Amino acid sequence: MPHKYVPIARQLLEIRGYRDVPRTDTRDCNFVMGDEHGHLVDFHTYTYDESGDLLFGLPYPLESLQGVGSIAGCQVRCITPEWLVKFHTGYPLDVADIHDVLALCQRFALAIPPEYIEHHSGKECEQISPMPG
Repeated sequence: MPHKYVPIARQLLEIRGYRDVPRTDTRDCNFVMGDEHGHLVDFHTYTYDESGDLLFGLPYPLESLQGVGSIAGCQVRCITPEWLVKFHTGYPLDVADIHDVLALCQRFALAIPPEYIEHHSGKECEQISPMPG
């Protein structure tokens, strides 16, 4: 999300009992907040100037930030499914990565990246919870 929204996001989550979760990769533009029930919100923030040049934060390609989703019925901007899949390649995979990428590929009819092919079988696909909408 744009970095200018961090203060309000923090305030809204703190009211609901969320606190910072210490991690080795925590920075002003990349941090996690969690609650006592184990719910986590992983923030990745950025600031671009009018020309589209990154001024602060994580260097997301501008075209990756053109997605549209919803949270509790409210429309929100987000990373496109294609870029979410791309961002989950090129590093050692864990169970969450495998689940998320296979679910994205299934839901949005995307090609499964080569490193995920060995994890794609009927059994794993049956375990993927369908995404609403």
